[in-house]
Amino acid sequence: MMDGCDNCDGACCRRYFVPVSDSDVRRLAASDLSPLEYVDFCDVAKIESEQQDIRLDDGYYYMVLKRREDGACVFSRQNNGVLRCSVHGYHPMLCRIYPFNPVNAQLRDKYSCAAPPKIFKDLQETAVQAAVEHGFYSRKVRIWNQMRRETRTREEFIRYVLRVCSLPPVQI
Repeated sequence: MMDGCDNCDGACCRRYFVPVSDSDVRRLAASDLSPLEYVDFCDVAKIESEQQDIRLDDGYYYMVLKRREDGACVFSRQNNGVLRCSVHGYHPMLCRIYPFNPVNAQLRDKYSCAAPPKIFKDLQETAVQAAVEHGFYSRKVRIWNQMRRETRTREEFIRYVLRVCSLPPVQI
């Protein structure tokens, strides 16, 4: 866990949808869950994201982490009364760089997150990797959106983005 997150109450894990990319899904495969168990699709009208819109049969979506009924991330767990990530080390890039906004190189939520002064340099470095991954993922989504397909289901999209990557396959 990043220095500075030790005293965090996990508000960001309850407050926001977490858009994910194919790289995030591959990292999370280490959790031994199928992507269908932790990936959801959120209507683009519900959240603001820098991600590319995904065209599916019934509209446009962002791929996000599922949330539990209480609104928390599916991977968050209570540990001694504090919300903690159960897949820390494999967690999505957006979680790794929060509260850094790579688009404008500024901090978001600087008043609700105590960590930024301690971790700003680490966040900037990780944001470079996030930008690269975001670029590759956006390209894959644009290609998907332009492809002629009879159906555009959530499962087909997950298979597609994981297949077009050169890494070993992930079971869905």
